[in-house]
Amino acid sequence: MMIKYTNFSDGIHQIIFDEPVEKVGLEELFFGNVQVNCRMDKSQHQIVLNCEAVVNSKMVCDRCNSEFNT
Repeated sequence: MMIKYTNFSDGIHQIIFDEPVEKVGLEELFFGNVQVNCRMDKSQHQIVLNCEAVVNSKMVCDRCNSEFNT
């Protein structure tokens, strides 16, 4: 995922991505879409990003060794 920050004016902007895990390049244990919600604070001299990502994954329990999805 790329953010073309030059297209944004100075100030606070909300940026939301919803992309398949294959497009993002995540490993096989992840599935579905990656949802990324970013708050970009752009000024003349700096850019500050605060992002939260949500993705589903296949995990294995350490105790019982069974697979489960998160």
